[in-house]
Amino acid sequence: MSSTAPPSNPFFRLVTVAGFLFVVTILAIVAAFFAKPDSPLVEFVDRFGTHLIFWEVIIVLMAGFVALMVDRIQTLRHLNRQREDYQQAAENKASEAAPRGEHRNGDSPDIHAPSTGR
Repeated sequence: MSSTAPPSNPFFRLVTVAGFLFVVTILAIVAAFFAKPDSPLVEFVDRFGTHLIFWEVIIVLMAGFVALMVDRIQTLRHLNRQREDYQQAAENKASEAAPRGEHRNGDSPDIHAPSTGR
């Protein structure tokens, strides 16, 4: 039976990086609020702050949904492989336990033949 874990999902790393950039952008906006009005940070935040926040939120949401979908698909495939391995092992064990030409309950295979009506 296979006991390997599903492969890692690179989209979770993308969510982490995008989330970190989002936090840095929020902190920059807060810092610009307390900075001198003519500082380069204030000018940058005034010019690009809204667009940065908007696109960072979109990226975090999209990467998050894709990461969850990929994780779900990988998990289902892994579970299906485990179930197939378990079923195969059970079939192998059952076929090894029963002698050839007989059923598991010890009856011969011809006992289930249709009756002739006599």
